[in-house]
Amino acid sequence: MLGIRDIPSIAEFRRLKKLIPEIPPEHASLAIRLGSSTSRLFERLDAYLARDGLSFGRVAVMLQLMRYRSTGLTPSDLADKIGVTRATITGLLDRLAREGLVERAEHPSDRRSHVVHLTKTGFAKLAWVLPRHARRVRKVLSAITAEERKVLMRV
Repeated sequence: MLGIRDIPSIAEFRRLKKLIPEIPPEHASLAIRLGSSTSRLFERLDAYLARDGLSFGRVAVMLQLMRYRSTGLTPSDLADKIGVTRATITGLLDRLAREGLVERAEHPSDRRSHVVHLTKTGFAKLAWVLPRHARRVRKVLSAITAEERKVLMRV
């Protein structure tokens, strides 16, 4: 993600209005600020997850598999659910499988595909990481008031 650190001022966006008249300067500034803040937030939280040997992508896969533990998911369904390419999901699954956190099984009705499940080790890893991660998220977001969080949830 792109984390712009030198964001143009509203005055600079107003000067650009001739180039992009469809976007009010305040909207352009807010969009860049929100995107940049989100990027920095994910960078910071991803660094925390890395200390536990995980990443947002890996946790996203594991959470989806936990949600669908009774049926499992195909790699293409996983890719769609977390918003990554098929190539990316293959890399994520390969690493998670090497570490014993997920397992692939034959698809019950499609010989060309397989179904991925979270292993007991994967469940245990999530059970250990998620409370720690929740504390970190709470700490990182503690500067945002309850009212601000409500507004952001509507964005």
